Amino acid sequence: MQAGRINQVHLHYSRPAGGEAPQRSSDAGPVDWESQVLVDPQDLIHVEEIVGGLASAIESPTTPAITVSGAGGVGKTAVTHAAVKRVVAGGRFTHVVWASAKNVRFSSGDVGQAAVDSIYWHDLLRMVCEQLGCPLPPSQSLWEGELRRWFADELRGARVLVVVDNLEFVHSAQRVIARLRDLGVRQPHKVVATTRWRVTEEFDVRDFGIRPLARAGTYDLVRLLAAGSTSDLQSAGDDDLAPIFDITEGNPFLVKLITRRFVVTGRSLDRILAEVGAAGEHELGGRVRTWLFDRSLDQLRESTSEQEAVNLLFSFCIGGRGGSLRYDDLRSETAAADDDRFDHILEVGCRLGIIRPSDHNRRYSIHSLLYQYTCPLAWSSATAG
Repeated sequence: MQAGRINQVHLHYSRPAGGEAPQRSSDAGPVDWESQVLVDPQDLIHVEEIVGGLASAIESPTTPAITVSGAGGVGKTAVTHAAVKRVVAGGRFTHVVWASAKNVRFSSGDVGQAAVDSIYWHDLLRMVCEQLGCPLPPSQSLWEGELRRWFADELRGARVLVVVDNLEFVHSAQRVIARLRDLGVRQPHKVVATTRWRVTEEFDVRDFGIRPLARAGTYDLVRLLAAGSTSDLQSAGDDDLAPIFDITEGNPFLVKLITRRFVVTGRSLDRILAEVGAAGEHELGGRVRTWLFDRSLDQLRESTSEQEAVNLLFSFCIGGRGGSLRYDDLRSETAAADDDRFDHILEVGCRLGIIRPSDHNRRYSIHSLLYQYTCPLAWSSATAG
């Protein structure tokens, strides 16, 4: 396996045994884009505004590229899928491609293995070419040129929408969008990428941030998921469901995981919440931590340093679960070398969704589960008291 860089972003170039890639038959026909979407069938709630806005932006000829950003589990893929389906129904594009940068997904139903944290560039190219019906030569070194020719000749007059899902690396969305543009995916075509890293540098890339559900929306989702089962969650009152919001803070992935586990296993809600919150003591909690936080925490360390990342997270242990810190207090606790360095560390944390600003960017907090994983002694002391 060879590793290449695109402006500091690792793109791994996979090569099958023997050094040659399989050639796709030109008469095999294009692959249906919806068969490539890694998302559980679901009813979406409280996202009509963001889905409608995203669909309008995809259809707009003045928006050449779009990113859909947000923390792990907030529903970036589901929202993007809903918007793309709406656009496809309107006939705006002649071809649609959906390529996932992850080849394994974490299922909220069976709590399987965490996804692979790599972007395989040639795998991505293969998915794009297969869905466009573009035949690939045996040598991977020729794939980019063939796709560029395909756009210039075979897709002349077409309108292609390319969605690249699950770009987890820092800056990977910008770099992959730029690389695809170089291959011909530019107006009238369009690129949409989902990513945890919010894009701000590129003035011609529009970002849609996905936020967690509010308290009322969380309760609605729990009741919707429990509907039709024998579980009493479908008719539970707000007070009964409050602990679910307190630990999930409206993250749809966590809400679904907890609700489905309650419905299927027959375990008490208190026990399930304890399993989710115990990253070091319970397998479920460890896998939740891996899926929601570990990739972003790795990126925080790589973009700052090991010690700076640790200092930033441990600073929140003094505030208590669900608490927040003022800028000056957080600056003091992190012991950064100077104000410019601290601002850089804080910006990286915010853009990765690890640190959440509030009160007009005067106070900062972390997710309550991340607090439990980071500050186990503080959490144990608080719950014991």
